[in-house]
Amino acid sequence: MVKSVNVSRYAEAPPGPGSQVRTIPDGPLYPVAEVLEALHDQGLVLWTQRAIKKTQDLGLDHDDVADLLREALHHGSYHQSEG
Repeated sequence: MVKSVNVSRYAEAPPGPGSQVRTIPDGPLYPVAEVLEALHDQGLVLWTQRAIKKTQDLGLDHDDVADLLREALHHGSYHQSEG
């Protein structure tokens, strides 16, 4: 049996297979300051096997990914969220 657990603030049902509409309305789910605070206080956890593999394939470690995330949050611009 597969159990699905939502670990984000996104409360809607995920888009169905083949759905063309994936944009989450109303901006980012998490304010930048809150994400930066969580990175500082709790660190970063790569949650999926795919994320872990991609990180390894790129020759990065957890600290590298956290640094890239901080850089994006400080100097990037928000485009849109997708479910």
